[in-house]
Amino acid sequence: MDKLKCVVVGVGHLGRHHARILASLPDTVLAAVVDPSRERGEQIAAQYSAVYTQDIGCLDAAVDAAVIAAPTSEHFRLASFFIQRGVPVMVEKPMTATLAEADALVALAAEKGVLLQVGHIERFNPAMLAVKKHLRQPRYIECDRIAPFGFRSMDTGVVMDLMIHDLDMVIHLADSAIEQIEAIGVPVISKSEDVANARIRFANGCIANLTASRVALRKERKMRIFQSDAYFSVDYEAREAKIYRKAANFVPPEKIDLSLVDDPKALVFGKMLIAENVAMDNQEPLRGELEAFIGSVKTGSAPEVSGEDGRKAIAAAAEIVRQIQNQSWGRG
Repeated sequence: MDKLKCVVVGVGHLGRHHARILASLPDTVLAAVVDPSRERGEQIAAQYSAVYTQDIGCLDAAVDAAVIAAPTSEHFRLASFFIQRGVPVMVEKPMTATLAEADALVALAAEKGVLLQVGHIERFNPAMLAVKKHLRQPRYIECDRIAPFGFRSMDTGVVMDLMIHDLDMVIHLADSAIEQIEAIGVPVISKSEDVANARIRFANGCIANLTASRVALRKERKMRIFQSDAYFSVDYEAREAKIYRKAANFVPPEKIDLSLVDDPKALVFGKMLIAENVAMDNQEPLRGELEAFIGSVKTGSAPEVSGEDGRKAIAAAAEIVRQIQNQSWGRG
């Protein structure tokens, strides 16, 4: 089979990495680059011997797959353009700017029978892939995603910018319908919420607590998952994960003479719970994501992160943003 001709629309901070990887995969060739900045677009195109254009309407009809890494406000228009023409699309998160657009895009892809994948990259993080093999019926999930203000994604608030990653993951891991959402948020620098917290209750009893901030002093992306027999700690940034399990000779607290305990922490995490580093590969998450997309294009298999998955994350995000905007201190 000939290599798939791919186009990347938007080669800014993230799109340039999509271009780099697609140019290096054995089954693809970077055929074209689209970007409003001629200087940036021509630079990336020349680097990988691709065609550059500012107008998607000028693209060769023979394009086999498209990756959308433009601003969120443009996702629906750009993805629709390719889907209408039968071209498989991977669109970066959030899939669209609004829930109505998400519904329309999913419906269009279904109507045309065109593959639609969403770029929720944490699904491909080595730490999460390793931990997932050990998960069964999570009961409580805690997520913290904080970062300094980056002056990108200014067309969205922190919920659609950062929290959307964790919304996709907790919905995926809980594998149950959302029953209730409670949220709070505050604008600090931008006109939208820059700090947000959401508590989600699922129909199967699982509860998730998510915090996102883009006015932090440091970058941190962590998730903690609790189930009946283990506790999992995932550090997306460091690509590390640990499992804490009950020791084989576990002794319940009520049977321990606490007067003899000098260091409770050492007792809990040294004798009661045993920490185990989770083995994982070191593959770049974006490469894994693009390999999955290209694999689905070639075989016709369902995408790892479908348009419906993207729609679920946006629906949850939209409700969180709605609650934040309805708070009296968020007006004005």
